[in-house]
Amino acid sequence: MGGTMDILSSAGSEQARTTTIEFSRKRVTGDAHDKAVPISGNLKIIWATGNADGVSPHARKGSAAIDVGAPAPIVLTFTIGSTKATRNGTPVTLDAAPVIQNGRTMLPARFVAKQLGCAISYDPTTKVVTVTYPKP
Repeated sequence: MGGTMDILSSAGSEQARTTTIEFSRKRVTGDAHDKAVPISGNLKIIWATGNADGVSPHARKGSAAIDVGAPAPIVLTFTIGSTKATRNGTPVTLDAAPVIQNGRTMLPARFVAKQLGCAISYDPTTKVVTVTYPKP
């Protein structure tokens, strides 16, 4: 069908007649044949099992939904006038320091947008900054 192999890592084990298969891949692979894994909510899956190892007719099959839960919070901490900040407790360096102007706190928009997984663009003609949050 023209898709790509997007599995980053995989493993499997068998114990007491239970087979466990684990794999990882990017949430959004960029492959038109893959569905994005949602950031939160339900991930719909289909499954099938056979009576023997290897390729065999499916003895059982079905579908289910896995509750992905809510995403872990991203905590950004800034200090006014400093290019030192933290992301979830990890030190990061900003290209511009936050400032307070006319009672408003100004943060570096590009840094904040990137940390939250957003795209950001600037149109110098209209002087408009656009921040776009990706759809899950």
